[in-house]
Amino acid sequence: MDNKLAVIGSELPVLQAKGTYKYLKEITGNGAYYQVAKQSITTAFDYIIKHANDLKVNPQNIGIIGFSAGGQLAAAYSCEANNYARFAILGYPVINQALDEKIGIQSEDVSKLVTTDTAPIFIFGAREDGLAPYVDHIQPYTTALFENEVPFELHVFGSGGHGFSLGNQYTAIVNRDRADKHFAKWFPLCLEWLKQFK
Repeated sequence: MDNKLAVIGSELPVLQAKGTYKYLKEITGNGAYYQVAKQSITTAFDYIIKHANDLKVNPQNIGIIGFSAGGQLAAAYSCEANNYARFAILGYPVINQALDEKIGIQSEDVSKLVTTDTAPIFIFGAREDGLAPYVDHIQPYTTALFENEVPFELHVFGSGGHGFSLGNQYTAIVNRDRADKHFAKWFPLCLEWLKQFK
């Protein structure tokens, strides 16, 4: 791996579900970390597209995935004009600005960014999500997707919660022993959904 890729990789804490904004706040120091994170996603996609042959990736088949606050960023990128994401996967995403004051950021209501050009979306969450409640986050977002005729698949599980990741015994090891076999079904459902993009 060359240095340029390593630098971009170090600027992409948005790929980590925990600590995203905390890290960005530390490196920017001025409250602009949401915008820095958004720009980092664009920079990473630009790099991947430019170096697709070296990276052995198909530039026509690249997507983005984000969980929680990272889901907000992934959703925002998938709504940008001329973005490179062919699809987006959002796990228990924060969609609006409800948490901005609590975590000290200035984000945006991503449901207001949706257009007919937004990438197809796979979205999952839990009915009992206390941090990003379905009715405040996923519901308005999927309404916007529906109104703009954006293809999406939605799974709202009756069990699980915010931050459950894969919901299996492996992620439970580092996730406060939180596992849920039913919630974990989002992953095979997502793999099945992704087959349409081959």
